[in-house]
Amino acid sequence: MKMKKIINIKCLALMLGLFAITASCTNDDLTNGETKDNKQIDGTVFVGGKSSASASAKSRTGFDYNYSKGANSKFFWTAGDKVYLADGTASQPWGNTSVWPIQTADVADFIFRGKNFTEPSYDIYYPGKNATAYNKVNIVVDNGTYAWNKRENGDFYNIFDDDCGYAKAIRKPDGKYYFELEHLSAFLYLLPYAQAEASGYYYIPKRIKITADTNIAGEFTITPTGLTGTGSSNFVASNFFGIGGLTGTANGVWVDGTQKYRDYGYFMFHIAPATTKLKIEYNFSINAKYADGYSNSFVDRKIDKVFIKEIPQYTYKKNTVTPITSRIALPMYEPKFYTWDAAEGEDYLKGYEDQIEYWYIPTLSNDKVPNVYNRPTDRRYYNPTTGVATRSGKNLPNMVEATWYASHGDPHFDEQYLWENGHVVYCMGMWVKKKSEIPGFSSTNLPSDVTFSHNYYVNSSVAQGTPNDTSKYFFLPLQGAMEAVVSSSSDLEIGLSGKYWTKTSLDSKYAWYLGFAKSAIYIRTGGKEMATPLWNAQ
Repeated sequence: MKMKKIINIKCLALMLGLFAITASCTNDDLTNGETKDNKQIDGTVFVGGKSSASASAKSRTGFDYNYSKGANSKFFWTAGDKVYLADGTASQPWGNTSVWPIQTADVADFIFRGKNFTEPSYDIYYPGKNATAYNKVNIVVDNGTYAWNKRENGDFYNIFDDDCGYAKAIRKPDGKYYFELEHLSAFLYLLPYAQAEASGYYYIPKRIKITADTNIAGEFTITPTGLTGTGSSNFVASNFFGIGGLTGTANGVWVDGTQKYRDYGYFMFHIAPATTKLKIEYNFSINAKYADGYSNSFVDRKIDKVFIKEIPQYTYKKNTVTPITSRIALPMYEPKFYTWDAAEGEDYLKGYEDQIEYWYIPTLSNDKVPNVYNRPTDRRYYNPTTGVATRSGKNLPNMVEATWYASHGDPHFDEQYLWENGHVVYCMGMWVKKKSEIPGFSSTNLPSDVTFSHNYYVNSSVAQGTPNDTSKYFFLPLQGAMEAVVSSSSDLEIGLSGKYWTKTSLDSKYAWYLGFAKSAIYIRTGGKEMATPLWNAQ
């Protein structure tokens, strides 16, 4: 199994790289990389995996890929492998297929019987376990596999039942023929990663599809120079049901938010070599959190979402591995909450973020967060002015603008919208029309058809679902708010409600805010000690 040359690591703008494939491993049929010859063999031995009796092992037909080791990544023979001569004669199968774990080796003796070998060299064909002819390989469409944990010895044999290769076997003085297989497929190593470490636990893989401009799967002919033929499919794909989740609250640890390049949590595909563009479609089932009523009991909602990565034209060569990273990102809303017009940069949780043990049930108690927010000396204390906000809230919409959004913004409550805060993936929020899409929108005059009662206006005509044209709307997530720690605890209400301060004060202790839930959007006043996310008029 020959790597014709060492392939330098290349970094493309798309974070693609190519690595040489070499190897070292042992099993029952090996002693320090040498085949055992202490027994009489009936037939002629072709030694796959090395160029001579004293040479070191090279590559095989199963696969173990370790990104951090680079060129030390390796293939290996697996039980049941056979090789063929150019006249179609097959060797005896190697290894014992009845044992578990599956038998593997970096060097294997393939025995040919009933034939007189007199030539100094022979062409060797490896068409894979599913072969129908010695020089035909069928690269199946469904050929992906997944590595949950770091592989030390590798176990990617299933994906490579339709791997293929060619070699020239050379006779040596010991009477054996030695060959090093050159793999004729190109291998793709997919590395999706989350934008935050904790977020990755909510992504569960369902299906991955890779589409090319040309056929990359189907039947091809094995030749000494590579694969020929047209194939029959321009895509490969694989379903990954059943591998994505752990029990309990950790749902999909395969997506790592801290390691783009890693030796675990990756997907392997192989294709016919090609110069082509690629479109990679990642289909996830995402376990999003939302609050079930005011009990702060959070439940999961499984929402399917497809992320697409398109790769410009590139040449995927035979006998190479190409790592492809993909950043899997949802809209990010940082959990920064401000009392009304607190000092800039002085959000409510500043300095206490690590005191929240479970972000999906985010509660702070007095024994963890000192009761300092009622003290004017604290920079997180609200602004007692009776005018408009001038500090952290200076860019907020005013009360009049917020009323236009609530009353004439065609609000849509969307239960399927996914977002995250760097700790948890949530769903749900409100779409509201941008001010440029609201006829008569004003920053100074309230709508003529709006009436307030006791400093309260509510619009209960809220559509459900996603607007047809979201470009005309902006989105406000159910980020909740945080009441001041004045009693035993303080709840963030994330995933339960939406509350957003305006820049308009009512008096020294109260100000106006916009709020919403599933069936209503409203404008009212609240105590300035409440902390809400910042937002902008759009």
